Amino acid sequence: MQVLQTLFNQAFKTLNLSLDQAQITLSNRPDLCDFQCNGALALAKQHKKPPRQLAEAILNNVRQSLEAQNQTSLFVFDIAGPGFINIILADQLLAKLVGEQAQDPRLGCAKTLTPETIVLDFGGPNVAKEMHVGHLRSAIIGESIQRIMQFVGHKTISDVHLGDWGLPYGKTILELKFQQPDLVYFDNNFQGEYPEKPPVNLQQLNTLYREGNVRCKQDEQALEDARLITAQMQKGAAGYQALWRHFVTVSVAAIRQNYQRLDVNFDYWYGESDAYEYIDKVTGILKSKNLLVESQGAQVIDVASPADGEKPLHPLIFFKNNGAVTYGSTDVATVYQRQQDFAANRIVYVVDQRQSLHFTQVFRAAAKAGFLDNTTIHHIGFGTINGKDGKPLKTRDGEQIFLNTMLDEVYQAAKSLLPSPESAECKADQVTAEDLEEMAEAVAMAAVKFNDMKNNPVSDYIFDLEQCTKFEGKTGPYLQYAVARINSILEKAPANWTTQAQITLENEFERKLAFTLLQFEPSVYKAFNRYEPSALCDHAYEVAQVFSRFYTECPILNQSPAVLGSRLALAKLTKQVLSQELELLGIQTPERIYTRRD
Repeated sequence: MQVLQTLFNQAFKTLNLSLDQAQITLSNRPDLCDFQCNGALALAKQHKKPPRQLAEAILNNVRQSLEAQNQTSLFVFDIAGPGFINIILADQLLAKLVGEQAQDPRLGCAKTLTPETIVLDFGGPNVAKEMHVGHLRSAIIGESIQRIMQFVGHKTISDVHLGDWGLPYGKTILELKFQQPDLVYFDNNFQGEYPEKPPVNLQQLNTLYREGNVRCKQDEQALEDARLITAQMQKGAAGYQALWRHFVTVSVAAIRQNYQRLDVNFDYWYGESDAYEYIDKVTGILKSKNLLVESQGAQVIDVASPADGEKPLHPLIFFKNNGAVTYGSTDVATVYQRQQDFAANRIVYVVDQRQSLHFTQVFRAAAKAGFLDNTTIHHIGFGTINGKDGKPLKTRDGEQIFLNTMLDEVYQAAKSLLPSPESAECKADQVTAEDLEEMAEAVAMAAVKFNDMKNNPVSDYIFDLEQCTKFEGKTGPYLQYAVARINSILEKAPANWTTQAQITLENEFERKLAFTLLQFEPSVYKAFNRYEPSALCDHAYEVAQVFSRFYTECPILNQSPAVLGSRLALAKLTKQVLSQELELLGIQTPERIYTRRD
């Protein structure tokens, strides 16, 4: 709460105390107070005063400021234990604040005063194979971070950054050459137009990718041939580039379908290949600064730092000994391209934390080249999705699970929880089979997304299909059901109820709900500052739980007009906060949700 923080900042400044210790935080004992300040304990020894005495001096200064503003009745202060300053908001202040929140289209969350242009790099699937479960986290975490940034007031520019230019395509082309050597793409003397129709479909492309990988692992000469094909493709070999374009066309169509289903959105569908056109420019800059060094026939950039200690970071390979570029090359070129095209204040990569070493190399190389002089850059790593055995989620045969297969399984699980269109409730409300299918899809996506994002991004987590689709507990479906439940309450409200009703707090349950709703803004900014959608998951779940207790203890309908209006206003605000938080998480909130009664 900014007013309270300002008061304590002024008091600490007046008393020549470090402002670092003036921080007001939510109480870790909500049964005793709303907020607390523990700075007196931290500073007592430095200032050679008993902590309680220092706490009293701080409070005296705060009280004087409140008296000057005639606002002494708004807060209750107390010094507990050795010097903790406990703070309770007066009910009249709490009611006023939550009433203002209810009338604010942004629900009390102010926009940033320092808007930035932020480039987001997330998604990153490889062309030439179907998306698998490992692509889920980057997509949904990145999309949520994008939505949070936009809500806070920043301009975002998102790029899927497809993996479409490296050795995997050399391996895939090589495998196709082994299996169908007579294809026109492999005829060096061919002068005509290459076929418009791709020679393979998505399933065949997956097979080629997998078999090409196996071949190159077992045959060193095949691996060398694949490397040569990759280099020739990158240098413009017509047949290989024609095949590469086919692979991209087939793959991207399927990739777009997956992202559309997840409601994940990108401003740009660039790939590594788009960065390739900047390689010559970047190479010139690197050479002008003497940053490219020959090493065993390759061209590398020294990115070691004294901070590395006894294990200096390996150089970033910019050109391989056969002249081919690497992921590092295109990633450095991409940083350059983003600065040239977007003048980004910040670049954020949402990529598997197992790539952290690679990004450290890339970021250091880009900084040495001068590409980050006006830009901060961050890698938001995330852990793996594991099965119940604690190992990365795979099929029983050890194969990767396709993303669409996983989503279909969750959809079927969600659908099994919904009633038949022939049920009495569905018939009464004229709910069709198509309506239930849409509802099942919304519930399934909520289950997948919330189950993932309720965890800290860096943590691995276990995917439990049965658990994540439940309508109780800390799940996405539970929160969707909470919103639908409030919709039902509001539908039963008297026609003359006004959304301008004054909120009054008559008991502890109303007060607790109001206080929890006011933590919406801090939760949004916590999620933004830490790049952690889990902060919104935590708050949304808390809101739903607190509302459930409020609804049990505080009847809403059939009350006096004043009580009815106040409690309906609290219910509506709860719906708005929950719906907004779920929107920021990329989760839809159906107006109604029907569940099986058996």
